[in-house]
Amino acid sequence: MSCLALLSLRTIYIGSILIWFFITAGGIKAEPIISEFLANNQSSLKDEDSESSDWIEIHNPEDIEADLTGYSLSDDPENPQKWIFPAGTRLPANGRIIVFSSGKDRLAPNQLHTNFSIATSGGSLILSNAESQIVSEIQDYPKQRKDVSYGI
Repeated sequence: MSCLALLSLRTIYIGSILIWFFITAGGIKAEPIISEFLANNQSSLKDEDSESSDWIEIHNPEDIEADLTGYSLSDDPENPQKWIFPAGTRLPANGRIIVFSSGKDRLAPNQLHTNFSIATSGGSLILSNAESQIVSEIQDYPKQRKDVSYGI
């Protein structure tokens, strides 16, 4: 058998092993993402204080619940762990969660508020996992208009 044929068989064999591994191990896990945000909230969604706080929507694209314990949100690339989700924060399969970006810094499960507000003049938003790796980022978003959300 030629060297080229042996190389092709070896490539097919290794590829088959990798495919089997991903199928049996559950494949590559998708991380939660920043799916939408509103930086200039004047009259849309209100928080538990009946205030129109800025907000960030996190979406879980997986078919299983995601544990957001240790995940973090930030508007500062130099400080990606500016606000950390509290222990026990769960995101349902294919679900969404709203985190108010009000500067109120609240950690109660039904009233999560970051310790920062979203800049209406433009900026960045970062979601990092518990290992401090950036898993979702909206870079250099433009100036925001009143009551118009921005997202993917």
